[in-house]
Amino acid sequence: MDATLVQAARRPPSRRAGTTGDPDARFTVKRGQPHYGYKAHVGVDRTHLMIRRVSLTGAHVHDSREFARVAVGDEQMVVADKAYWGEAQRQWCVKHQVANGIRRRAKRGEKLRPGQRPFNWVLSRMRSGVERVIGGMKHWAGYRRVRYLGREPNRLELEFKSLCWKMKRLVKVAAG
Repeated sequence: MDATLVQAARRPPSRRAGTTGDPDARFTVKRGQPHYGYKAHVGVDRTHLMIRRVSLTGAHVHDSREFARVAVGDEQMVVADKAYWGEAQRQWCVKHQVANGIRRRAKRGEKLRPGQRPFNWVLSRMRSGVERVIGGMKHWAGYRRVRYLGREPNRLELEFKSLCWKMKRLVKVAAG
């Protein structure tokens, strides 16, 4: 699973009177750059690169808050980046008897233990599938920017784009 930022349909609201943006879009900062829009959370089957679940939130929502909504519960292993690392996610994996493949994050002022760096490297190789799906959605489906105002119409657009991706993948998987 992973998440990606999607730009809002309107420009961000400014301090000047009369300028309004999207009512559900929010601000966030990534690598020092401000972004205004939404965040698409995507869960992908690693074997066939089929999208299993998606969720759309304001850009300000942390990835880990959508973990339980995007994870199905019947996976053998949940593989995600460091943003998802936390006690709540570990407990979810134990409760659902799912292997925890979330990359480990060092605590403030501490380094990772020696065995965790190679473990993280293996997990990052496994995560490449979800990166391909998100890259494909942005390139093939043009999902860099939402089309509508409000979260619900844009969530529906994400669901439809995911459905189209599934059909496209189904054709490729069936062809062999």
